[in-house]
Amino acid sequence: VDLFKFIDIVIQITGFFIALTQNFILNSVFTFNEEIKKSKTVIIRYLKYVLTCITGLIINLVVYNLILYFFDPEIKVIAQAIGIFAGLIMNFIGSKYFVFIKKVNS
Repeated sequence: VDLFKFIDIVIQITGFFIALTQNFILNSVFTFNEEIKKSKTVIIRYLKYVLTCITGLIINLVVYNLILYFFDPEIKVIAQAIGIFAGLIMNFIGSKYFVFIKKVNS
């Protein structure tokens, strides 16, 4: 970022969407492959995944900032780890029950 004089937030957002897209592909192929409803298009699933991950990011940042505000830990990585864990839980629940819905046998 500093070497090429990029704007921090642009790099962070770009990295977020690159990671999000990679994780969507890997989850589609490996984690939830058998559970995907075949009637849903990839674009709709991807947009639902983006919404889920942005929600997870918001939860991550809110938890992180609340811990910093109320507890002011000397080691901020602890607050970051708790925020990441909260976002991770949201992303898993959202992926399992909102994005990659289990196929119902008829």
